[in-house]
Amino acid sequence: DVAIRAGEYGDFHGREILTLARRVYFLPNANLLITLPVSNKSLVLHYFDLEQKLRESGVDFLYVASRAPASVRSGGFYKYQLDVKSKNGNINYEVVAGPPSMRVSKDGLLTWRIPRGSNEQHEVIVSITDGKNQQATHTFTVTTLP
Repeated sequence: DVAIRAGEYGDFHGREILTLARRVYFLPNANLLITLPVSNKSLVLHYFDLEQKLRESGVDFLYVASRAPASVRSGGFYKYQLDVKSKNGNINYEVVAGPPSMRVSKDGLLTWRIPRGSNEQHEVIVSITDGKNQQATHTFTVTTLP
């Protein structure tokens, strides 16, 4: 019952084309699918438990349900608990790219002590594998603020 159509969309002033990617948002931790219908006058909320649907389907799955904090203060401490969903369990994490002192624990807790005076963006890539060697990559940017 999602009221969207394929193709491009214009806003109600005709100034901007809204692609489908800008009309559909999924918040896995809230089990919520949010759509902006063609009318551009409302948001429609749909309850959708992705993990339950995947388990019912019998399909192997591995995905990241959390969003990384986007910024942190210089001289502070960055802490981010990854929430990974997998049918197979036995999840392993590895920081593939990021600041040199960034670490991830066996439980998926990503930590980093930010040097004082740091004021830049850091691209982070975390590789995630499960018990059946399925792999997912979690990529995000962290900005250090003065």
